[in-house]
Amino acid sequence: MNVAALLALAAVVVLGSPVSAAEPARPTALGPTTVVDVMSISFEPNDITIAAGTTVSWRNDTTPDRVHDVVSSVTDYFLSPRFRSGESYQYRFTAAGSFGYVCSIHDVMIGVVHVPLSGRSEADDQGPLMRIRLATRALSVGSDFRYVVRRRDPGSPVFQRWLFTRAAELTFRPTMPGTYDFTMRIKSVATGEKTGTSGDSPVLSLDWPG
Repeated sequence: MNVAALLALAAVVVLGSPVSAAEPARPTALGPTTVVDVMSISFEPNDITIAAGTTVSWRNDTTPDRVHDVVSSVTDYFLSPRFRSGESYQYRFTAAGSFGYVCSIHDVMIGVVHVPLSGRSEADDQGPLMRIRLATRALSVGSDFRYVVRRRDPGSPVFQRWLFTRAAELTFRPTMPGTYDFTMRIKSVATGEKTGTSGDSPVLSLDWPG
């Protein structure tokens, strides 16, 4: 993606979701919205935690007018055009992870959006079961991104990579009582210059017996 060309565009409000050649951005219902004020040299607040499916609206509140943009640390995950005072950029976060971003015009301006996993412990006729929700929707077959899920079993000091997937929800059958921890990040699998991985989501802990 040509970043310079995109930043030259102007828009009042832009709606987005993870972009790839096979999975173009498309408008979606906003649902819950969290506002981040874009000030002269800072995002306020610059560290937020939201539920998957929440839209973040970056609102340019500069006086006098100052142009800004919002650029994800993961290539092509979200990228705004330049926008002026009174304008905004909106992006709906559909998957878990911790997503850093910057204003490419003023690189002292940085922020992060944390999106936790959700889940629950239950049981069926085959025994204990844990359900882990990664995202509000599965990724398409042609997506440039994957969900990378890690798990830490009871008594283990470290997380192990568990699954590399496009699925929106996973199930897991615990083999011993205790607390199981899960975390997830987004990874770009595109070739060439499109690279990057988000930070890990906040840890989801599920107990068995629940």
